[in-house]
Amino acid sequence: PFAKLNVYGSNNSNVMVVDAQGTAPNYIFDVRDDGTSKFRVDGSGRVGIGVTPAYKLEIVESANAFAARITNNSDGSQGLQVRTSDNDTGQYILDLQSSSSATGTNYASKFVVEKGGNVGIGNNSPNYTLSVEKDVDTWVSRIYNTGSDANASGLLVRTDATAAHNANAFAVYADSSYKLMIKSDGNIGVNTTTPVDFGDNFKNLNLNGVKGGALSFTRGTNSATRQWDIYTSDADQLIFYKGGSTDAMVLNAAGHLGLGTN
Repeated sequence: PFAKLNVYGSNNSNVMVVDAQGTAPNYIFDVRDDGTSKFRVDGSGRVGIGVTPAYKLEIVESANAFAARITNNSDGSQGLQVRTSDNDTGQYILDLQSSSSATGTNYASKFVVEKGGNVGIGNNSPNYTLSVEKDVDTWVSRIYNTGSDANASGLLVRTDATAAHNANAFAVYADSSYKLMIKSDGNIGVNTTTPVDFGDNFKNLNLNGVKGGALSFTRGTNSATRQWDIYTSDADQLIFYKGGSTDAMVLNAAGHLGLGTN
């Protein structure tokens, strides 16, 4: 033999069989280095690499590197497939965890894929196809296209709902209410989820507030440089206000128009 142990099997036959006797063997197979177990198979068929296994396959590494890697170098190759049965709610196909402790004593889920296909990042019970949550004093996520040519696009939000469906195509939610709503018919609501529909193929921007709506036009990076404001008043007036000046034009509920006066 060219090694300490060389096992050679004939064609179409088992090369080696390890058969542990008894009802509760400790390990069927245990590979050690200087007395320390490196690879073991217990009596229930669980495999541990660097650990006493609690699962069918468990790998533990204590090094500043990846614990494992799967590489397929074949042309047209694929990586890793994880399969599970049933479609139980709250059960995971994949659960990626990390620990804030150097000893790994308080693991928490960071990325989960539920059996139903919902993905949660920072959310262990995602109710949507993709749910991203984090308590952080900055943006929670970013989509950044580093391309600089004419075809470099940002974010596309698409729904196949028709105008007749009047479905919610895009929304911004804050402080317990919707601040912006774009409907599938093209109408836009600010501070309302049901923007007024003018009909006759008009598309509407509906500004809804306690006192009505307002449009403000500013110049440059200093928002205090207000050029014009267009807003409604408690008296149902439509007012054109020149920044830093007085009301330039007022249209009241009776249809009377005032220039430089109320």
